[in-house]
Amino acid sequence: MKFILTTIVSIILLSSCGSENDATDATENEVANIESVRFLEGTWVDRKTFGFKQPPNYIVEKWNSYPDSLSGAGYSVTGTDTVLMEYISIQMINDKLTYIARPKGQSMVSFTLIENGNGKFVFENKANDYPQKLTYQKMQNDSLSITLDGVANGIERSITFKYKSE
Repeated sequence: MKFILTTIVSIILLSSCGSENDATDATENEVANIESVRFLEGTWVDRKTFGFKQPPNYIVEKWNSYPDSLSGAGYSVTGTDTVLMEYISIQMINDKLTYIARPKGQSMVSFTLIENGNGKFVFENKANDYPQKLTYQKMQNDSLSITLDGVANGIERSITFKYKSE
């Protein structure tokens, strides 16, 4: 009887043990800090999303790098008119990479990093009106996509901007 009980306990203990790899999530986030987003420094231009308009309209994000953050602005250009859309920054807040936007004429809103890896950075703020999620994806050295996702006026919306470095 003692042998059977010992065998059963041993089987239970052995079957509950897994390798360390079993516990590792394949989509585990890389360590994210300001250094991991420094590739954004510079000027990024999307000439395609609204380029069909007359006169052509294009979107620009310009990022400057500082020791503890990146900051810049997003603006649109139509013909010879340039219009500021928002001030933007990325910085560490409470040990989390945080994207902060201050749209023209509106209050500042922050988005906290929820996922990252392979050049992809997903920031989220579920309480924001739209978007609730921002995804920055480095495509190549000179290409970047930015996707805005969320619900606006009860409708699920998503738009992706394709930028080139200039």
